[in-house]
Amino acid sequence: MTNEPEYLRRAIEISRKAIESASKADMPSRIAESNWKIAKTYDILGEHIESANNFRQASESYVRAAEKIPQLKDFYQDLATYMKAWSEIERARQHHKEKKYGMAKDRYEKAAELHKATERWSYLSSNYLAWARLEEAEDLSRSEQTQESRDIFQQAASLFSEARESIKNKLKTIETGEERRIAEGLVKASDVRREYCLGRMALEEARILDRQGDHLASSRRYGQATERFQ
Repeated sequence: MTNEPEYLRRAIEISRKAIESASKADMPSRIAESNWKIAKTYDILGEHIESANNFRQASESYVRAAEKIPQLKDFYQDLATYMKAWSEIERARQHHKEKKYGMAKDRYEKAAELHKATERWSYLSSNYLAWARLEEAEDLSRSEQTQESRDIFQQAASLFSEARESIKNKLKTIETGEERRIAEGLVKASDVRREYCLGRMALEEARILDRQGDHLASSRRYGQATERFQ
């Protein structure tokens, strides 16, 4: 899929027409699939609220599919929970964009809980819990709670390491191409996020030392933080 906005919006319209057809035929799983496609497209466009709304609609349609086809109930319920988790992730991203880090933390915590409740995607729970801690640390830093912020950045760094191992172990059994590609991307991204957290931790420590009057040690920690961000 090209990321040209014009093409993406045209793809959304095509998926909306598919929803109309699937609605007339009373095919909730097809409706859910189209809402899922729309949600992913809005995510690429950076329109996180629209994306969240479509993930929620996909979740609701998968719930209906589970009711309609009892023999596939567990499969569709898992998908419904996964879509609900993604709705929370998109809202977290919007809150982060608005610098509402505390609200982003709450959304990521819900996303982590929902992932944990699925059979297929439970291995991703630690990744979103790490994101929740990162947002919490950002919120504490913004309110000048430097000591607490440093400690939570440290927790986030550890959680990103755990998430990396969890995803890496699961990679051995992932069969679908798209899910494997996403998982591989998350393994690489976990390293980047861990380094960011360690850099922010060093920055918070530098601020603490500066307030204590230890300017030489503070300067060294600022230098170490800068190296982490390069």
